[in-house]
Amino acid sequence: AILTGGTLWAWGLNNSGQLGTSDLTNRSSPVQIGTSLWSKVSASGIFSLAILTGGTLYGWGNNNRGQLGTSDTTNRSTPIQVGTSLWTQVAGGRYHSLAILTNGILWDWGSNSNGQLGYINISYNSSAIQVGSLSPISSPAAESPADPGQVPSRPCTSFMPMKAVSKAPSTWAIVWTSAMPSSP
Repeated sequence: AILTGGTLWAWGLNNSGQLGTSDLTNRSSPVQIGTSLWSKVSASGIFSLAILTGGTLYGWGNNNRGQLGTSDTTNRSTPIQVGTSLWTQVAGGRYHSLAILTNGILWDWGSNSNGQLGYINISYNSSAIQVGSLSPISSPAAESPADPGQVPSRPCTSFMPMKAVSKAPSTWAIVWTSAMPSSP
């Protein structure tokens, strides 16, 4: 959780370092993660992603499918910077991630075991791959699954299914849905 002042707090299961506390100790009460100020956070259950107020993306926790986007599959118990780009939005699925750059381009990485990255013959990718060529992208949290957008470009599976949706001739959104589309 991010408090109004921008500090990041976490608690709960920490068997993969998903709390970002530099250890694997479970926490029953909130603990502050570092001293930086954050603007966005996404916790998938086994890993976490967050964006600093300046736009830098960090990831930590389980990384066995490359879902942290660090070009490897090493688990991390402390936040590690993901690339050098600046980001505006991030969403973590079960073993994959989606993020939007400040220039409006959508990227994804992690597991592709069920086609959630939208690629054929790739089991996972541990570094970001651009999704399509549409830009800019709108905020994932502000979109509604019932919103009449175009057909999803990339369906994604997660604890709550996610999909990247082309909303208009040149916009994207990341939305959470109650059911996956039958075809892209």
